[in-house]
Amino acid sequence: MRENLAKIFGGIAILLIILILVGFLRPAHWTAEACVEAHLDPEVIFTYLNDLEKWDEWTIWSDIDSEVTDPSHGEGAMRTWEDESFGSGEILIVKSYPPTVLGYEVTTDSGARVFGNFRLTVLPTSTLITWTEQGDLGNNPLMGFLAKRIGDSQQKQMASGLESLKLRASD
Repeated sequence: MRENLAKIFGGIAILLIILILVGFLRPAHWTAEACVEAHLDPEVIFTYLNDLEKWDEWTIWSDIDSEVTDPSHGEGAMRTWEDESFGSGEILIVKSYPPTVLGYEVTTDSGARVFGNFRLTVLPTSTLITWTEQGDLGNNPLMGFLAKRIGDSQQKQMASGLESLKLRASD
């Protein structure tokens, strides 16, 4: 009986070790991109992108207990958070070139990092808003299994945010 239990637990241990090793080998990076065309001037849109307080109006940030620095806009503006559901971290605007490019970086206490970028392209009768993100989930072997899902989920959330931005900026 003991031999059978030892074999079972030994097999489970080997399986767990293999899963952890595979997790380390899988990439913990993800990418996501979403676009929307808005019949608005890029200057109007950019005011919502460049001000972290205005992100509450078109992203999920209004659901997260956070604080924004003063000034809340432009390069160097930062939002920090500590939330039971979302953990803790910060978002920092790292480049702001009105009205066409805004870049930001998100870091979390868990070691995850996200680099995001908004690019506004003027079209003949509208503006194309392109939002891209690249994330690194750190060295946790379990995150290698989740990276693809996170990228897909983030892309849906970004598309929803851009639709909200388009509606909000139209008001």
